[in-house]
Amino acid sequence: MMESVAKFYFAVLEKDQDKWESLVSDLSAGHIGFRFEEHIEYFGREAEALLEEILDYWQLFKNERVLTEQCKIKDNKVFLQFVGLRSVAGTKDLLRQLLLACGAQELKVDYMDEDIMSGDE
Repeated sequence: MMESVAKFYFAVLEKDQDKWESLVSDLSAGHIGFRFEEHIEYFGREAEALLEEILDYWQLFKNERVLTEQCKIKDNKVFLQFVGLRSVAGTKDLLRQLLLACGAQELKVDYMDEDIMSGDE
């Protein structure tokens, strides 16, 4: 099986910094569902629609969990990392579009797919 890691590095506008600090704090605590949606509402309808599409896709893989690891913000620089299997692999581009709709500046993206050892030899 393949594990997918999507890493996003970007800057945020000063007017949005408090919202991003709260959002990153919640993502760091593993809050990807309802609380994530509440944060994204701040950024408008396009962002809400993209997040809805992402969450709907993730629901197709109920046995898979999407993790947010090492998410952090310092000054106006943000780092987000989403880890999962098919759920993350299938939404990498949507996640990028979502961040742009949320005002991400200077967005840099790093995608990585790794084979996970199944234990069968």
